[in-house]
Amino acid sequence: MGKLGANDLSIDTRGIDELMKKTKPKLYREPLATMFKELGTVAQATAIQRAPRYTGALQQSIHLDVRPLSARVFSILNYALPVEVGRSRNRTPPPVGPLRRWANSKGINVYALVKSIGRRGIKGRFFMRAARQAVERKLPFQLKIVEKKIAKNWERGQSVSGLFK
Repeated sequence: MGKLGANDLSIDTRGIDELMKKTKPKLYREPLATMFKELGTVAQATAIQRAPRYTGALQQSIHLDVRPLSARVFSILNYALPVEVGRSRNRTPPPVGPLRRWANSKGINVYALVKSIGRRGIKGRFFMRAARQAVERKLPFQLKIVEKKIAKNWERGQSVSGLFK
């Protein structure tokens, strides 16, 4: 169904090759495109809602790329991955620069913060994981809708022979 990459969530189909060999795209393209757009929109909205907000830059960086047979939700920011998965403890401290503005706005000593993150780590916020879970919850319902639309196209195609190879 989908895979969670470094800064993205991809939704695609398995087994579509078999469908493509037996039928023409008119039969399945529109129902699948609609499903991917719907699932991608759900994933993007969930990721934006669950992403932490300080300046809103992370939320604004979450984009949706929908193609006819796939959808991808991703962030273009470098720090999206550390925010998503967190940072394990007892590692080299992160650079001071990216944390300076946030720490100053909270009245926290940035050097103490960096040292603490290096020593204790930080928990991930898992906003992309939440997006994937939202898609997994919605997927069975979307598949039933697609099944009905393809069946309707199939019935229509029995009298119009242009849908089948």
